[in-house]
Amino acid sequence: MDLLIGISHFASAVHVFTNLYSFGCSEGRAPEGVLVEGSDGNFCGTTPGGGSINLGAVFRISPGGSLTNIHSFSGGDGKSPYNGLVQGSDGNLYGAASLGGLGGSCFNGCGTLFQISPNGSFTNLYFFGTPPSVGIVPVGGLVQGSDGNFYGTTQGGGTNLNGTIFKLTIPLNPPANQISGIQFSGSDVVLNIPSVAYETYQLQFTPDPASGIWSNIPGASVTNCIGGLLTVTNSGGASQPQRFYRFEITP
Repeated sequence: MDLLIGISHFASAVHVFTNLYSFGCSEGRAPEGVLVEGSDGNFCGTTPGGGSINLGAVFRISPGGSLTNIHSFSGGDGKSPYNGLVQGSDGNLYGAASLGGLGGSCFNGCGTLFQISPNGSFTNLYFFGTPPSVGIVPVGGLVQGSDGNFYGTTQGGGTNLNGTIFKLTIPLNPPANQISGIQFSGSDVVLNIPSVAYETYQLQFTPDPASGIWSNIPGASVTNCIGGLLTVTNSGGASQPQRFYRFEITP
């Protein structure tokens, strides 16, 4: 008699939910935008309400739940940032406040674009509403393109008053998507590049750029990076014959 025994094992998944922080009002209220993970390992986000005078705020929170209000909007610099932030290739955070600013044809301003460092150094980059034909009320967030510029949308304004798509060009030092540093670390070669969030980077080399033949370096790639300064290592590269380097970049 043959005996067939089958054993089925089901691994029980454990789901753990943790409330990291409950907002009061002075640090922010009613967060609606998504969080962005910074290159320092912390997360940053916005709230359209709350802050020092209830016009919105930008906050930073650690994975352990330690929250810091890094900016409270005052109206003249913007108010009501409904969407989240993006970390630019220079390490700063970029976002849009849907209202506020210098005024124009909107009541108390038509919105702003801003830059803020992870530690809270704040700079206004653009004020909407003067003239409204360029767009008003940027309710969406920003995205950085592979060209280093920032792109977004407005809810209203434009030639037909139905909204716009815009590009914001600002000087970035160093420029995005260019090798900004290369150094030796023992037998390794370490390269730095100011990266754009959500792009994939593959380090390549060639002994002769004139040949046009480039080879991928195994293990020297980053998929869907988070922006800011990216460091990639060519292990043992310093012990190899002469090499020229570049990054292959894909969305």
